[in-house]
Amino acid sequence: MHVLADSRRTTLIALSLSLLASFGCSKSGPVVDPAPFKTAIHAYLKSKSMGLKVYEFKEITVDETGNGAKAVVSLEHAEGMVGVKVRWTFTFAKQQGKWTATSHEQ
Repeated sequence: MHVLADSRRTTLIALSLSLLASFGCSKSGPVVDPAPFKTAIHAYLKSKSMGLKVYEFKEITVDETGNGAKAVVSLEHAEGMVGVKVRWTFTFAKQQGKWTATSHEQ
């Protein structure tokens, strides 16, 4: 009976360590409010006459200085008429306290 209990305990410890390691290796940083980035993307897309809108943010990272950022975003047709979504990476700069989308990569 001791062998069975030791085996279960070892399994639980190994599982716990695996879970802790996976959470510890996560690349997620501090939570960033997507609202100002969504506003910046909307202005950027409008200025380029692109009929797209933000569907979902996949990742937002702000650089160490706090003046630059990147976001991976899923976009959809502005009026929702087409079910296709595209994924772009936007680059941002903070200008006069507000985020501005400066470029994108498809």
